[in-house]
Amino acid sequence: RIFNAGYRARSMPSGTQSISDNLQFAGETFMPVFQRAINTRTGYHGNIFTAGYTGTSTDKRREISLQTVWSFANLRNRYDLLQTDPMEKRYEEKFDSRGLNDELIVQADFGHTLPRNGKLEYGGKFYERGIDSDNRFSIAGAGSGPYRNDARRSNTFSYRSSVYALYSNTNF
Repeated sequence: RIFNAGYRARSMPSGTQSISDNLQFAGETFMPVFQRAINTRTGYHGNIFTAGYTGTSTDKRREISLQTVWSFANLRNRYDLLQTDPMEKRYEEKFDSRGLNDELIVQADFGHTLPRNGKLEYGGKFYERGIDSDNRFSIAGAGSGPYRNDARRSNTFSYRSSVYALYSNTNF
């Protein structure tokens, strides 16, 4: 008999800052059109749990194997954007995305040795996945006023799926 279990945690926060000058060729010189500054912060924090069991009968003719895997992760993606032009007009935007991924797999396998080295195997598997995300874009009002939601680009998403499977295999 063999039992096994495991756990793995992951955390990967990161961020970048960039400034770009956007120029336009006019006549014989480049003229500044606008400058864009973007501050990006992302993060992934996830966990995976595994557990399993394998057992064989005393006569070595029957085997059972059970396994489960559960993983979930919190995702985060954000940025702040500031764009200015030579006339000092400002455009400010914020993006904030939060997500959750949740996945479960459960599997059971059975094996029986048959006469003359034959084998009968059968089992089942269950798989379930859920994904949720909430994405929000906000734009500053005139003169760096309060941010307001940009409903045309903001959205929420939710997805669920479940799969049930049975299978068998016979060797003679």
